[in-house]
Amino acid sequence: MVDLLGKKIIYPPGYKDQIFTLWYSMGKPIARVLYFKVPVYEEFGTKPPIDTIQDWTWSIEFKERAAILDEQVMAQINLKMVAEKVEMLNRHAVIGSAMQDMAMAYLKEHETELGIGSSVRLLVAGVEIERNSRGIATTFEKFDKMSDSQLNAEIQKIIERAPVELMPGEIMDGEFTEEQDVTE
Repeated sequence: MVDLLGKKIIYPPGYKDQIFTLWYSMGKPIARVLYFKVPVYEEFGTKPPIDTIQDWTWSIEFKERAAILDEQVMAQINLKMVAEKVEMLNRHAVIGSAMQDMAMAYLKEHETELGIGSSVRLLVAGVEIERNSRGIATTFEKFDKMSDSQLNAEIQKIIERAPVELMPGEIMDGEFTEEQDVTE
């Protein structure tokens, strides 16, 4: 920006940081939208022109800072999702255990009656829910504490253990799984 005397106006880093924070917190809008929220720089008594704001928001400096913050946001979201999933699975395990207790109580109270099929189904379902939920929750907690290299090693182990069956026409080590004409 140039003032009335033709001198270039340079805004201090603190003001530019304020604009970055505003831009990022608004979801990285275009300069025209951001301009209306940009505060006046008191020392100059004016806002930077839209072109200057656009230059800043398109700059490598703003883009790199935003990318770093986006990565941090995603990491926090992922941690929160894992924690919520573990909490849900732990709740399921408690519910499964309660179902087992209810089934066992019913069986004890009505052991001479013939209609215990639902109690047995309730017991089996409770055991299954508890077993599945506790196992998955433990696995999530274990994976959440692993580094990237440990996760890659774990994935590699799973891939090596899992039998992979190729469909006809899929390529394995550069060869077709069945005799085929490659021009088909």
